[in-house]
Amino acid sequence: EAISLFSAVEPQSGNPEFPAKESVEILIKVLKKMIILR
Repeated sequence: EAISLFSAVEPQSGNPEFPAKESVEILIKVLKKMIILR
């Protein structure tokens, strides 16, 4: 699941308005929510 989430976020990292750093931060937030739900 984490790989598919990263793949969904990765393409946006190519956008200057959406740096890779922000993509990683959002990915971490999503993963934390997934862990909490479990």
